[in-house]
Amino acid sequence: MGFIAMRCPSCGADLQCENDREVWFCNYCGTKITREKTIVEHTGTINIKAAEPIKVVNQEFESKLALAKNAAERFLLVGPTSGVMSIVDVDKILLLFSQAESVGATESRVYEESADFIYRALSLLKERDLLILRGEGDIKKKTIDYYVQQMTLAIKYAQNEEEKSRLTAKYNATLPKYKDLISQAKARTPAWALKIGCLIGAAIGFLMLLLYFSTH
Repeated sequence: MGFIAMRCPSCGADLQCENDREVWFCNYCGTKITREKTIVEHTGTINIKAAEPIKVVNQEFESKLALAKNAAERFLLVGPTSGVMSIVDVDKILLLFSQAESVGATESRVYEESADFIYRALSLLKERDLLILRGEGDIKKKTIDYYVQQMTLAIKYAQNEEEKSRLTAKYNATLPKYKDLISQAKARTPAWALKIGCLIGAAIGFLMLLLYFSTH
C-alpha cells in the first residue's frame, strides 16, 4: 500500500494519504477530501478486429496422409514393372489414402491427392503398355466413378471459394482425359478362369483319348 502527498483545501496542512482510497479526512481540521476523477470522452469510430480462430492440427490425419503421399511418390518414381503387380500396388496405396480419409473426412486435400495419384499411376501404366484392369465388365466404370467421387468430395470440402473454383476447373479439364485413358485399358481374363479353362481342356483331351482307344 502506497501513500500520496496532499494538502488540505481547508486549513492548508500537508497530509500523507493512502493511495488505494477515494475519500480522506484532514488530520488537523477534519475536512472531507475526495479524489478528483478525470473523465476523457472520445468521439469517432473504433475498429475492433476479431482474432482469427485457431486451427487445430489433426496430427493423426497429417501422419496418415504423409504416409500415403510418400508411398504414391515412390511408386511413381520407381515405376511399374508388370501390369498385374502394379495394379495391386496401386490398390494398396489407395488403401493408405482411404485410411487418411477415415480420420480426416472433411479435408479436401486427401481427396485431391488420391484422385491425382490414380490418374498419374494409370497414365504411367498406359505409357508402358501395362494398363490392365481385372475383374467384371463394369470395372472400367467403377474406376471412373472412383475418380469422380474423389474430385467431387475435394470440391465439396474446399476451404474457400478460390480453392473450390480451382478444383472445379481442374476436374472439368481432367475428367474427359481420364475417361479416355480408362477406355484404352486392356481387359484381362481372371486367373481362376484360365485355370478352369485349362482343366476343361485337359478333361476334353482325356475323354477323346478314351473314346479313341475304346473304338480301336
